[in-house]
Amino acid sequence: MKKILFPILILFIGLFSSCEEVIDLELDNATPRLVIEASIVWIKGSSGNAQKIKLSTTTGYYDTEVPIVTGATISITNSENTVFNFTEIPDTGEYVCIDFEPEIGETYTLNIIHNGETYTGTEIFQSLAP
Repeated sequence: MKKILFPILILFIGLFSSCEEVIDLELDNATPRLVIEASIVWIKGSSGNAQKIKLSTTTGYYDTEVPIVTGATISITNSENTVFNFTEIPDTGEYVCIDFEPEIGETYTLNIIHNGETYTGTEIFQSLAP
């Protein structure tokens, strides 16, 4: 019994007396870049007309708040050149469109204009396997 007790005692002493040192790294801060959170959220059998896009910027590793982006112009265009404009919800970084009608197999182009920069992305809306 003494042979088992001694190694266990040493283990517990080692665990509870080990040192811990906090290390704060000096990380370089890069120029903030635009972050776009956008996806078509649609459940079969629903209209899918309320869509939301969120804009923010990158931030430092130790920062606790994510900077929101306001004042952007956002639209989605389908292959028939129908334009769906998004309206900004003040002070949230969120933009909504309430008349968007997604169609499976349709090609959509997202256009975002912010601070004189234009961001564009094109995707085909496809159904997920059931």
